[in-house]
Amino acid sequence: MTEPDVNADFDRVIAAVHDRLSRNLRLRRTLPGDGRLRLDRQLPFLCVYRTPPQGGDNGTRDLVTTEAAYLFASGEPEYAAGIGRVCQTISEIIQEHFGALLLIEIWADDELKLGEAPRPLSRPGFRIFAPQCDSLGTTLPALEAGLQAVRLHGVAAEVETTTAVEIAPPGQPPLAPSCRDRYVSLGIAVRPVYRSAQSGVLFPIVLQSLRRQLAVAIRKAVFAFTGRHEVERTPRMAHFEALGPSAIARAGREVDQELAEISQSFEFLLYSTPVNSDVAWQEFAASGHRRLPVLYYRPLPYDPALIKRQLYSVPVEHVEDPTLAHLFLHKQDELGLQLDALKRIGTPGFFYDSLHLHGKPDDELVQLADDILVRSVDGDDES
Repeated sequence: MTEPDVNADFDRVIAAVHDRLSRNLRLRRTLPGDGRLRLDRQLPFLCVYRTPPQGGDNGTRDLVTTEAAYLFASGEPEYAAGIGRVCQTISEIIQEHFGALLLIEIWADDELKLGEAPRPLSRPGFRIFAPQCDSLGTTLPALEAGLQAVRLHGVAAEVETTTAVEIAPPGQPPLAPSCRDRYVSLGIAVRPVYRSAQSGVLFPIVLQSLRRQLAVAIRKAVFAFTGRHEVERTPRMAHFEALGPSAIARAGREVDQELAEISQSFEFLLYSTPVNSDVAWQEFAASGHRRLPVLYYRPLPYDPALIKRQLYSVPVEHVEDPTLAHLFLHKQDELGLQLDALKRIGTPGFFYDSLHLHGKPDDELVQLADDILVRSVDGDDES
């Protein structure tokens, strides 16, 4: 693609930003160089990721797509000016509403400083690059605290803050001035614990956990930032989670629909309830409550294994929002455990599947069950 073509494409994106963001409308646009811009609404921040020109940065882009305002793009030199113009346009519009914009650029921290000892690859770590800027008085402490709260496999993150004149990944030009009164940039270099250092293969569970926790840290920092820059006509946000996505993308809606259809395709309670409950109780009572009765169940009109195959083909990994993806994964596992239990109904395996599904009953719940049984027996005696 020639330089005039690239500039023309960026001009069209900038025109769309002017048109839609100024009216607080949702915007999604493809950028030159296989990039993407998503703006859910007017928000006081923008998360940015640029693919290194040399490539090989598996998984890092997913760290920004958790947010309601993000841009990812190619790090090739011919796109830098256009990306900078897009960010500048967003900043100008947001300043009218929130008073300021915080640009947060994220990249993988693969480099060791001179003389630094090798770092544990399994321990999460972050380097914050920030300008010497009064506008970040409360923002930096909030970001540091949020990142220090990140845990992976019970291991706390290492967090280091460095003052920088220019905020950009190694070898890349800065997209914005590091510190203006109403347009401020921060950099977060993330230790790539979400992939193999040798092969670059992703660790998806680690990546999902890191995405979810990093999103919380970023929103807490932006929440602190807005407290310093909000304009009079803009009401103070009640909670940092108000900065998250407000709409479910198509991939999320499709996953939700597929899981709902699978959930409705079988009735767990109906088929796990004995059909001879009354007779079984009478037999149990006649034995002096010493001999367990035989329970009979309805035959299953479906094969749980086939439904389970369909269940785990639902592409939950396509959902960008980490909180929503976490909920979908939890529901997927719950349905899978129900299908496992139905497959082993009438066997000792059903008991253990039920424990996996519902957990071990606590003492309070056991006492409540005992009380119900005692009152039921007393009621039978009185009648």
